[in-house]
Formats: sequence, C-alpha cells, structure tokens
Amino acid sequence: MMVLFALTAHIKVLALIWLIAMGFFAFATVPGLQMRIMQFAGQAPTLVSGANIAAFNVGNAVGAWLGGVGIGIGWGYRSPIALGAVLPAAGLLVLLLAIRSARRGADPGSGQGGEERLLESCAVGSACH
Repeated sequence: MMVLFALTAHIKVLALIWLIAMGFFAFATVPGLQMRIMQFAGQAPTLVSGANIAAFNVGNAVGAWLGGVGIGIGWGYRSPIALGAVLPAAGLLVLLLAIRSARRGADPGSGQGGEERLLESCAVGSACH
C-alpha cells in the first residue's frame, strides 16, 4: 500500500484515498496485535501492554526521524513515503524470524515443539503458517 501511495502521491485524490486506507488498516491491526501480545503476558499484563505501546511509540519516532533524514539529505518531500516502507518491512522480517525460531525451538517444559506453540498462540482467524 505504501508503494501505491508513493507512486500516486502527486495525484491529490488518490493520495487522499491511500492515506485514509493506510490509516484504517494500521489502526485495525492494533487490537489483534494487543491480544496476541497479551497471550504471552503471563503474570505481567500491565508491563507487557506498556511495552507494546512503547514499541508503537518508538516506531513513530523512528519513522519521523527517518523521514526527516530523507528530506535533510535532499531526497525531496516525498522521500518519507518511500522510507516509511522500511519500518513495516523490518517488522515483517522480525515476524518471519520469530516464526522460524518458534518452528525450530522447543519449550523443554511443555513437551511441545515450537511449531505447536506458535499455532496454539495464534489468534482465531489469523494467518499464522
């Protein structure tokens, strides 16, 4: 979606449509992410919830900084759009590494392999493969 936004940013109507769509999808994922994080909270749900929100804030700050760097080095005012795609790509990489790690590892105390634990922890209806 970021790529489409970057390609159509010069067309005001399309830029507005993509901007609204990105906002909708970004906020629509938050409850699911929060519920997934809470599954691993154990005895510290407040701590885990606070850490999750802090991670969102770090992402916002890094995104703003990255956009400023793009403008500052002369890539233009549309560069934050393209550079903004770096953060979700990094998040996807972390997710893929976590899935790979969960499939390889095993929790010695549970008798389950990582894949079984990963599948058990996935929210209903989510695409955890």
